[in-house]
Parts: sequence; C-alpha cells; structure tokens
Amino acid sequence: MSSPSSASRNSAIFLLALILISPLFSFPRPINVSSIPWRVELFFAAFIVAVVIFGSRQINFELNFGRFIGSLEVRGLLFGFGSFVAWSLVSCLWAGSWSSALHHTFVWGNYILVFVLTCVFAKIGGGRSQIIRLFACVAIFLGILAVFDFATMQDFTVQEGTLRIRYAKFAELLITIAPLLFAVGLFSKTKLKFVGVLAVASAAWIGVMLSLSKGAFIAGTVGIMAFFIFVALFRPDHRIRVACMGACWLVLTVAFQTGFSQLTAIPSTTDYISGKHESGPSTSDMRIYTWKVARKMIGTNLILGVGGDNFGLAFNQAREELAAQNPNDPDSAIGEDYVFERAHNELIQIAAELGLFGILIFTMMVVAALAMFAREIWQRSLHLSPIFYAAIAGVIAFCASSLFSSFSFRAFQNGIVFFMLLGLATSYLKGRRGRFSTLNGSRIYIAFGLRTITILMPVMLLIFSVTKAASQYTLLIGERSTDLETALAFFESASKLDQDNPGAELAAAGSLVREKQWPSAVPHFRRSIDGGYGISLIYSYMANAQEMTGDLCSAEATLREAASIFPRSTFIRARLAIVLEKQGQMEEAMRQLAIGRSYNLQQTNGWYSVIKDGILNAHLKATSDPSYYSAPPELRPQDAIYFYNDEKVRVD
Repeated sequence: MSSPSSASRNSAIFLLALILISPLFSFPRPINVSSIPWRVELFFAAFIVAVVIFGSRQINFELNFGRFIGSLEVRGLLFGFGSFVAWSLVSCLWAGSWSSALHHTFVWGNYILVFVLTCVFAKIGGGRSQIIRLFACVAIFLGILAVFDFATMQDFTVQEGTLRIRYAKFAELLITIAPLLFAVGLFSKTKLKFVGVLAVASAAWIGVMLSLSKGAFIAGTVGIMAFFIFVALFRPDHRIRVACMGACWLVLTVAFQTGFSQLTAIPSTTDYISGKHESGPSTSDMRIYTWKVARKMIGTNLILGVGGDNFGLAFNQAREELAAQNPNDPDSAIGEDYVFERAHNELIQIAAELGLFGILIFTMMVVAALAMFAREIWQRSLHLSPIFYAAIAGVIAFCASSLFSSFSFRAFQNGIVFFMLLGLATSYLKGRRGRFSTLNGSRIYIAFGLRTITILMPVMLLIFSVTKAASQYTLLIGERSTDLETALAFFESASKLDQDNPGAELAAAGSLVREKQWPSAVPHFRRSIDGGYGISLIYSYMANAQEMTGDLCSAEATLREAASIFPRSTFIRARLAIVLEKQGQMEEAMRQLAIGRSYNLQQTNGWYSVIKDGILNAHLKATSDPSYYSAPPELRPQDAIYFYNDEKVRVD
C-alpha cells in the first residue's frame, strides 16, 4: 500500500501529464481564436503555484538550491537564461504588441523555473524515477489516442489536415522523451519489464510516426540513434541490450512505414518526405518562403528585432517589403489565405523577434550548455548514467526539429519537456565549484528570495493566461448572442481583456455586416487586419464594406494595400480591377487585369467573371472555354468563393 506522500506524488504526475496533453481535448472555443496560446500556460502555472505553496516545505531551498547554484557552469547558464528573459521584457518598449512580448517573457521565465526545479527535484530521492514516470504517462496517453484516432477515422482525405495538426504539436515532445524511455529498458531486471518498457517507448515513437510530421520523424531518428551511439561508445556494459533495443526500434519503424504505404490508403511519413504524397501546397515551399520573409524582417530590424512573439504581427510588413524588392518572385503567391504566426525555425524566429542581441544571448546559452555537457563527458564518460545520455539525445532531437518546426518553444508543452530534459541532464553533472559566499551568509533571506521567485513567475503567467482565457470565452458568448448590441458589448469586452485578440474585432465586423451597418464595420476590419488577420480575404471583406458605403476611393486604397502584400494574388487583382472600373478608371483596371493574367490567365479571368457576373455565369464561361476561365471550384483562395455564393453581396 502506497504512503500518502507517494499517492500525492503519483496524483501530481498524472495531473501534470494531463496538463501537457490538454491541447488534445476539445473545449468550447470561438470561431477565430487568438494567435497567442494560453491553455497549457494557465493549467501549468496553476499547478506550479500549488506545488510551490503546498510542497515547498519538502524542498530544502537553502541546501538544494545552494548546491545547484554553486556550480560555475550552472551559474553561467542561468545568467544566459536570465539575460534572455530580461531582453525579451525590454523588447516590450518597441514591440508592435507589448502584450505579446510580455507573454514571451513570462513563458521563458517559467522555462527557467522548470529547468531549476527539475534539476533540484532530480537530486531528491526518487525524483528521477518520478520524472520518467511522468514522461511514460504522456507517451502512453498520446500513443493510444493517436492509434485510436487513426483506427476510427472515416476518411483520411477529409481528416488528414485535422489529424496532422492535432498530433504535430506533440511530435517534438515525443521525440524529446523517446530516448529516455528507451534508456529505462537498460535497467529492466526481467524480460517482462524489458518488454513493458519497450512498449512504452514504442508508443512514443508510434505517436511521432502518426503525427506524419516530416521534421519530427527525421529529428526523432537522429535523437534515438544518437542515444544508441552514445551508450555503445561510452557504456560498453550496456552494448548488448542497447543493440537489441536498436534492432527492435528499426523493425518497428520499417514495418510501420512500409505497412502504411503498402497496405493502407494512409500515406506514411516517408511518403511525405519523398514527395510521393503531398496534399495542397508544398509545406517545404511554405517554409522556404517564410524564411525569405523572416530574413527580410531580420535585415530591417537587425539590432533590436520586432519584439518577442511579434513575428506574426510584423510578417505582412516584411512580406510587402520583400515583394517590392523582388516583384517577380513566384514564391510571393504563397499563403495569401494563411495567417503566418511562426517562422518554422526557432533560430530565425528569435533573430527576427529579438534581434542581434537576442540571438547572441541565445547562442551564448547554447554554447554554455554544450561546453558544460562536453566537459563532463570528456572527464566522466564511463561513469555517467545512460539516463544522462538519453536526456542529451532528447535535447539534440528537439533542437534538430526546431530548425523546421513551427511549434518548438512556441508550444508551451514542448518547451516544458525540453527544459525538464535539460534539467535532468544537468542534475548528473558535478561541475566546478565556485565560491558563492552569499549562500553561506544569509540563508534565510536567500531561501525567501528563491521561494518568492518560484511563486512570482508562475503567478504572472497565470494572471496573463487568465485574461487570455477570459477574452476567448467572452468572445464565444458574443458569437452566440442573437442581439447585436449585446454581441458588440461582449466583443468590446473581449478586445479590452486581450488587445491581441483580432478575432473579437473580426466577429464585431461580421455582426455589423450582417445587419448592413457597413460604415461601422470598416474600423473593426481594420483593427482585425492590424492585429494579425491580414489575409487577402479579410482585405476583400473590408473593401466590400467600403464599397457598400459608396466610398470607392477607400475600397481602392484597401485593395491596393492588399496587392502590395500579395502581388501575385489573381483574386485581389480582379477585385481591384472591378473597383477601378466603377470609378471609370478603365485603363488602370485593364492594367491590373493584365498583371493578374501574366501570373495566371484562367484564375484571373475566373475571378473577374465570378465577381462581376456571378457564380452561375462564371461556371458557364468556364465550361465553354476552360482554357481561358477557371471554374469556380478551382479558384484560389477557395474560401473567397463562399462570399460570392450570396448574389446579394455583389455591388452592381
């Protein structure tokens, strides 16, 4: 029978595992959600506050933190972390959204807290085994849920996007913990326990493969193989068992990839990597174009950056500058209906958001960690636990994935697991001891300061996340309201609670449009665009509202702004041409159509026909002359076609 303390720890592990996978669970949500995540942050911050308040007495802050900070290497690493958080906080001064920069600061502050608490907790009796239990729970949950979703889905072609997004955000988490779960098998004393551990590790790897994430699959392969190589090189006493594990992992991987590709209608991850299966626009092309825009953003804001978590807000401006610089770049046609929130490369995003200073600080942190671990391996390689090597391999896998992933540290659950692995690896280091006299003097004050920091950081994140959650659910109530005035009051409250919630402004604009209050809708459209929803369709909505008020000059200005951001958008070129025609600017209208036709003749003519003549007539024209007109279902962006299903919205 377990003791009360053991039962409470097991309950805490189970609860934390649920928090880490909480994005999987469905909650009521508004149509247009905020670009700044809050759910895991809120749950985790509340959890940490409770642990620190009710469980801090079990941790001797003076002794354990004193030992931890006494290492010169750790103090250097903490200095780097602290500098990075401080610079993120300072970026609030010039960021387009100070609130987003503050979110970035709070998130990274809590990452440091996770790192420190994990390192300290790992040195307490049974701490490491409980950390491993946490990761095992997460792997089992995610693996089973992924298998269940794939086994019960009706049509993969319909659910492909949903499933890939649903599990891709956890792929980095799984590749980070997978080597650690395999490492546990080296300590199994019976074959039954070995098989059980191997099953848990396999569940994590199956979850990665079912995410269909190319980057995670490659990075996970690198991480797991790095673990096998580390153990084979530095721990010869475990070579036979690690060879057996490696063989099992290889068989599972090959069987899974071959089976999906040959025996089912579901493509394997290797099918995506090879290009055999690619639905919609190439994700590789999207990444390359995002990096192009990000490089432009970095060049324009080289020293300071655009501010923490402000990448999405600054994207359109950099995109416009790049289009003006390279007007013939065919990649500028990519993603006119896509909200670019992240750079798909953590290093590039940090450089764009925090500038030269930010990336230098981050590089210093990486170099310090590498030097710390390399020195320990050089001196004590034969004496370090396989768990240490597994933690290093997981960190390597995460870093490799971060070069291609849009989630990485931007998905809070992934960052938590990364810093837990980093803290776990650090807990094995002896390091060089430095004189830290203050620890020997005022231990009571130091302990009080440490407790204050460990409470303050999650409390700030908790308060911030609560306001985000309140804004989202206020917006949801407004969307469900049938009375316009009531709905607008909720939308206004949602915007006040969270100024970085463009969904509230877009919802207000939509409600006003439905009531034909066109002039009132225009400023809400404007604020939604400035808040991060600057896609071609929203620009078109705003221009339509301006048209309905008779303000054709403003509609033209709106569409010209859109054309400068999306120069190869045949939809925007056709929209602009028709507005120019209504003003009698026939020559300029023909020029805009000519520009669109030079990019894609059928798409431009198809959009022009849909907007000017209606969907039915456009369909007839496409049927009679498909070489000159694209049919309405073939037009891109496809979401824009729904606007013209209602013939009443056209301005004749």
